[in-house]
Amino acid sequence: MGPDIVRRDADTLAPLPLELGDRATFAPEPAVDIGAITGRLKPASDGLQIAADSDVLAKLRELQANKKLRALLDRATRAIDNGKVMDALTDVDAALEIDPANVAALVLAARCWYALGKFDAALDLLATARTHARNTDEVTAVLRWRETCELGLLEAVSANWAS
Repeated sequence: MGPDIVRRDADTLAPLPLELGDRATFAPEPAVDIGAITGRLKPASDGLQIAADSDVLAKLRELQANKKLRALLDRATRAIDNGKVMDALTDVDAALEIDPANVAALVLAARCWYALGKFDAALDLLATARTHARNTDEVTAVLRWRETCELGLLEAVSANWAS
């Protein structure tokens, strides 16, 4: 098979331009009949597949947990601001079950224990929160509450010595 035969065969396969007035266009592509193979084509799944099912379910569970966590922390904050320390502590404990390393939950738990006069428990929670703090706002909140708890502990010890 020589180069002339290959060129001739290639020329027969190339679409020929058609003259349509002032412009040229190409002949339409021939229609392909897929009727014979459509019965053999099946979709990959019954629905739209974005990622592996386990990845999608894990992401949905994470979003639900984050929503529940935020609701618990908001409710705990309102409770402690209204002086309902035990209600706040219940919500904070539930939040810590969802995410034991959540700095906001650990600080709220420390606030609850501080309000109950349990300064050692509050300081332990703040030490844990400090190890999980990821940004300056979290570190600042932890350090401010640590200072508050240390002052509360100092006052409590001083009051015991005075009496």
